[in-house]
Amino acid sequence: MAENARRGRSDYEFELLDTGVFDEDRYFDLFVEYAKESPEEILIRLTAINRGPQAATLHLLPTLWFRNTWAHAPGALRPLLRRTESGGCTTIRASHRSLASDGSPVREIRAALHGERDEPRAPPGESNASPA
Repeated sequence: MAENARRGRSDYEFELLDTGVFDEDRYFDLFVEYAKESPEEILIRLTAINRGPQAATLHLLPTLWFRNTWAHAPGALRPLLRRTESGGCTTIRASHRSLASDGSPVREIRAALHGERDEPRAPPGESNASPA
């Protein structure tokens, strides 16, 4: 805030790189890929790559949006999110009437969460592999 207040109209815009957060190359690249499996199934893959020199923890929060149709309608169903574990895979199950397109009262969607161990950045002169 102070930096923005200090700058005048003739100064260049204050950029994220100007903050110094990338000075030691300690950041994650996040790749988001979408694929349509069927008319009603969309797959999303998030790939996070640590570009820093050391292993680091990254917390990702998947987000689902539902239109708030329950706040003003007594007895209306609210979305239900459940975490399940199956075969070493964490899955989020979302249930709500708005997900049903076939006339059924409630339909579920699932989001599988896969995690891998963090690997430090490749040594100088070599490059980390990007997702295929």
